Amino acid sequence: MPVSPTPPPKASGYDLLFRVDDRPSLIKTLLYGSQWALLFLPTITVSAGVVAGVLDYDTAARSAFMGRILLVSGVLMVFQTLWGHRYPLIDGPSSVVMLTLITLAPLGSAAIGGGFLCGGLLLGLLGFSRLFRHVARLFTDRVVGVITALIPMSLIPFLLPLVLGKTSEHPSGSPLIMGVSILVMLIMILFSTYLKGVHQSYSFLWTVVVGTGLMGLIGEFRVPTSLAVDPWLSLPTPLLGPAPQFHPVSVITFLFAYLAVLANEVGSVYSIAEVVGDDSLEQRLDRGIGFTGIGGILSGFMPSLGTVSYAVSPGVVFATRVASRFPLTACGLLVTALAFSGKITALLASIPLAVVGAALFVIMGSQVMVGMSIIFKGGREVSSKDYYVVGVPLLLGTAASIMPENFLQLLPLSLRVLVGNGLVVGIVSVLLLEHVVLRKKKTAGR
Repeated sequence: MPVSPTPPPKASGYDLLFRVDDRPSLIKTLLYGSQWALLFLPTITVSAGVVAGVLDYDTAARSAFMGRILLVSGVLMVFQTLWGHRYPLIDGPSSVVMLTLITLAPLGSAAIGGGFLCGGLLLGLLGFSRLFRHVARLFTDRVVGVITALIPMSLIPFLLPLVLGKTSEHPSGSPLIMGVSILVMLIMILFSTYLKGVHQSYSFLWTVVVGTGLMGLIGEFRVPTSLAVDPWLSLPTPLLGPAPQFHPVSVITFLFAYLAVLANEVGSVYSIAEVVGDDSLEQRLDRGIGFTGIGGILSGFMPSLGTVSYAVSPGVVFATRVASRFPLTACGLLVTALAFSGKITALLASIPLAVVGAALFVIMGSQVMVGMSIIFKGGREVSSKDYYVVGVPLLLGTAASIMPENFLQLLPLSLRVLVGNGLVVGIVSVLLLEHVVLRKKKTAGR
């Protein structure tokens, strides 16, 4: 059935070829969707690679983990674009959840699954019950900015071993691999800066390709021998994890982590609304939060990484001038289909972890500055309160992330997982300082 073009968005003066609810032809929808997928796949490679490197997954486990990430992400992208936020937003694995999963690994998969369920249920309740408006005041610019900046800083202890080339073959790292990692970072920066138009949005992909080639030249990348016998069509095995268990530490940690996911989702929805228009923004936000919660619930049963909407999406819309949400639906269907190809997931899983870590280092660096821009948006001057509400949580969170392991071993497991999680420490600190310790007192008569 033909669909009439959408009216001009309220807040968008941008020259767009297609607006949010416009339907390009089938061929264009598939082409635009493939373009989104090409941008998205390296991100999945990074997420799976970091977890696989830290948890020492073998080739089969890493391939299966990537397949489950593809499946959950693809399904959620379809749901979000058709029934959720209904915006041209990529929905994929959350770095917040990735950090939490790595930190809680000692508790086991069953406890992690229970944590996922609780975090997902929290967001589902806030979104679908339209309760978010009652907690929205907690997410001030300072809080959202600190959480955004703290995510990459908390990942440093996990990314650094990858960049240094620490593997079973190089238990102390490799200066040669580290040199290539630094070169990959430089390439990523140059591509992101000097490539123009839509090619700039592919800078991550080109960096991974060039970096993998460089690793091959020094003998650190080989096409997996299993690739020839891996099936084209297969289910990620195992598809389901153990029955979820509700370990108190995992539940508490995931609830705090999903507060950070919530802040991320809100920021992404607001940023794309600035580009394509804010029609029905409140309803879109509620549905987006709700379906992000469903992503967490799915990850509780299928060991994966919960999803969140990516703030990089507005940049792609700028470059392509295509704001239709339906190419993202096609992208989700394509990503879901790739989850059932053992050969493709094995190939993606074989990308050297040093390349993955180096590329993510650059992206996380830019995310720190995104956090700072949120805090001081509109040219707001630094206040005396900022020094404490912003500075102290960032420092405490980073310190917790690099807490010496021998000190953490002195603590009970329940405290060890919380005290050693920089994200949880930072979130608790910024919320307490912003809303309790340094809360602005209401003036009399107001």
